[in-house]
Amino acid sequence: MLLELKEKAIAANKAYSQIEDRVCEWDRIVDCSDNLTKFLDLDLGEENKTFINNLNNVATTLKQAYIEAEAKRDNLVLKYALTKLGGNLGDIIDYLDFQKRKRAIVVEDARLSGEHVAVMGGRLLQTGKIGIRGDYVCLDTFSWKLRESN
Repeated sequence: MLLELKEKAIAANKAYSQIEDRVCEWDRIVDCSDNLTKFLDLDLGEENKTFINNLNNVATTLKQAYIEAEAKRDNLVLKYALTKLGGNLGDIIDYLDFQKRKRAIVVEDARLSGEHVAVMGGRLLQTGKIGIRGDYVCLDTFSWKLRESN
């Protein structure tokens, strides 16, 4: 099940990246099309007006697909991370940072970088309060442990 979730998260991340690239490319096209609007004053015909309007409609459709792909990616990556973690949002992870210092974070989100998943959240201070600084724990490379609930 974990491998299947990982594959779905990776596929969703790739699909999101592809849509993000297309949206950026289309934004450049639409930015250039703004220069075309001055030609509409020349009364070159209704077809030209329709063409410019269609460019904007494609941009709207692409942006909606982008939003949906981002939500799907975020959902699948979070589901994969929480399954791998064996916990939930709000749980605490104890880990060793790069300098081998003991740290803890409260799980708030997850991201995928390549095939590696990381959970992010606010640092848990020794006082038990959540600090203003956030941190992340790569579940594939950091030494970490889910803190037991009391």
